[in-house]
Amino acid sequence: MSEEEIPNSELTPEEEKRLEEEIEKKKLKTPKQFSWKSLYEAELSPIEYYIDHLLINRGTTFFGGPSGSFKTNFLLYMVGKAVLGEDVLKFKTNKPMKVLWIDEENGARVMQKKVRQICDSNGIDPKKVNGKVIFRCMTGLKINESGIRELERHINAYSVNIIVIDNIVRCLDGDENDAKEVRKLENLLKRLKEERGISFIIIHHLRKPPKEGQDIGLHELRGSGDFAAQCDNIFIVAHDKYNTTETQKSFTITQVKCRDQLEMPEQFFVVRDGLKIINLGEKKEILKAKMGNCAMEILDLFTKDEYMKTREIVKEMIKKKYSDKFVRMTLKNMCKAGQVSDDKYGYYRPVSPAKTKKSETS
Repeated sequence: MSEEEIPNSELTPEEEKRLEEEIEKKKLKTPKQFSWKSLYEAELSPIEYYIDHLLINRGTTFFGGPSGSFKTNFLLYMVGKAVLGEDVLKFKTNKPMKVLWIDEENGARVMQKKVRQICDSNGIDPKKVNGKVIFRCMTGLKINESGIRELERHINAYSVNIIVIDNIVRCLDGDENDAKEVRKLENLLKRLKEERGISFIIIHHLRKPPKEGQDIGLHELRGSGDFAAQCDNIFIVAHDKYNTTETQKSFTITQVKCRDQLEMPEQFFVVRDGLKIINLGEKKEILKAKMGNCAMEILDLFTKDEYMKTREIVKEMIKKKYSDKFVRMTLKNMCKAGQVSDDKYGYYRPVSPAKTKKSETS
């Protein structure tokens, strides 16, 4: 739908009254003041999710990560699946969603390419999604009083309950490093959450590219620490180089902050054949099983107790669809487990069970 086709936001007195009644219904009714005893005894309403673990009702959820870490593509996949009521990765979609996507990062041409690839690769029918997701591309929206009125116009016109902001720094009307400016933004978003029942998905970048193998925490997010302090969930989407091969790219989703809920185990997914997303499950369990298989295949390469060059091991294992980095990581773990020895620089040799037992008793 073009901008000219957006319904006029001016309401009749009857429509204004009906809207006020709807807003009143959506306002949070949870009490905010308790005595010690009443807090102990209170039966608070359970947390509601649009998507289990991934998207909380009336919450602010950040998806951060390095540039090019698949954040936007993953969220397009997540939104496309969820508005159709389908599971996202292994997580259940619980409630109907209508999404407003504020794009101040990519522009219509790039977004069109991404949407086409996500739909074509993952069996998402654009006709079924149509009307459930509205894109606003490069309109210069700022989150201030004027910007909030603009968002309310879309909420009224399309009955939106989810708003995606890509990315938050471009929409911030102020300095991202100024805690006061960030709190002002959060207070404006909070108004829409509490009065209109809106949930926000916010895309954010890191301060700088992470070093290889570095764990990425919430303190790596750009700007003031108040970005992280005032949201409900933070997920980091990162490229997993250890499991990337010529035929697939691997990614992880790690929850580094969760308020009032159980933390989601780190998830592992791969992208093949364009942008087809395949969920592999919990990273810890997947890597444990994969590394065990890799170790057995490495041991099969050795002839008796002879040394083998590291680069020859890596070369042979790449033929078996393991990445260079993953093979080297497996070899290090095999050393720790006493399966192989690296006592000769640039080489590995198997450690027989008999020798291992002898070394353990000595």
